[in-house]
Amino acid sequence: MVGVLLMAGGLALLSAGLFLQLGTGGVVSGGILGMVGLGSTWWGFAARDNRRHAIRGQLQTRVLRFASRRAGLLTVSDVASEFGLSLLAAERVLLGMEDGLRVRSEIDPEGVILFEFPEFQRNREITSGDSSPSQE
Repeated sequence: MVGVLLMAGGLALLSAGLFLQLGTGGVVSGGILGMVGLGSTWWGFAARDNRRHAIRGQLQTRVLRFASRRAGLLTVSDVASEFGLSLLAAERVLLGMEDGLRVRSEIDPEGVILFEFPEFQRNREITSGDSSPSQE
């Protein structure tokens, strides 16, 4: 927010310096103030993105642990209730993890979207003693 205000002030000072012919001092001061505002705005956005990335990574780790306890099958409602998230936030987390390989989604016959974690499903089969491929 401060960066945006600095940019606006810099632009105003720069414009005043150019149009009102206040001399090079107004133009230079406006340019410097605008650049400082731009830099602090960029820094603020970068810091926010870094925080979001860290939070997303921590939440994905927790979802993976949850999936391992749930035999590799989760729904949006499962994640929302387990972590106290809104349904939309839980859906975004799961969709962000979906890569078609380690996490994929399927719609069951009742129309519920199941997020599958095949590596956890395989691990469960191995520990239950059924590690051989099914014979048809």
